[in-house]
Amino acid sequence: MAWLASRGLLACNLDQGQPGFPATVLPEVLEKMGVPHRIEYQDTYSIVMDKVPQGRPFCALCSRLRRGNLYRIAREEGCSAVVLGHHRDDILETFFMNLFHGGRLATMPPKLVNEEGDLFLYRPLAHVAETDCEKFAQAMDYPIIPCDLCGSQDGLQRQQVKQILDQWESNSPGRRQVMSVPSQMLDPRTCWTQNCLILWALRSKPPRNPPIWTKFPTCVNSGVRNRPLFC
Repeated sequence: MAWLASRGLLACNLDQGQPGFPATVLPEVLEKMGVPHRIEYQDTYSIVMDKVPQGRPFCALCSRLRRGNLYRIAREEGCSAVVLGHHRDDILETFFMNLFHGGRLATMPPKLVNEEGDLFLYRPLAHVAETDCEKFAQAMDYPIIPCDLCGSQDGLQRQQVKQILDQWESNSPGRRQVMSVPSQMLDPRTCWTQNCLILWALRSKPPRNPPIWTKFPTCVNSGVRNRPLFC
């Protein structure tokens, strides 16, 4: 893994102050592998426990606090991008959560630009199945560090969706791979929304000067940023 240093990549882990978190495991592994890294401690756990009402899921606030800290760290380290480890099943579960509970077709894209426009966000495992990630981790003898905060809650929407997908996969093997394609490709002709009709019109006859929302956003910060941040 020494090639990470030559490519200007920095591994990062955020210790969020959860009770019993094995704080020494990951740093020891990264040191042994010679991977450049930064371990950041921020007690977001106490904030989540204080702000989230009893019985409500922790995930939304916890993820926002974590993402904000990762963006801050990336800027402090002069990074141009944040690289996350979401895999295909995470993205597929998010797609169905938005569909079932939000009534919208949306998921986590493999590549985007943050709201401030100064950092890219990549998900290179977007097409990799969770089972393949598990097999690879076992083959490489990587330590598995669970999230006890999320795991401490029962009946979460993501858990429910995961159970549904597991049942579909059990009845029809390969169903997850088939279902992952619609989450990437949307046929505007079959949608009800006005935005989809606009996109279909643009695809049929691209205008000379397409609206701003049809262009992929780019980083606008002029600062020197030359390496991704792996999280």
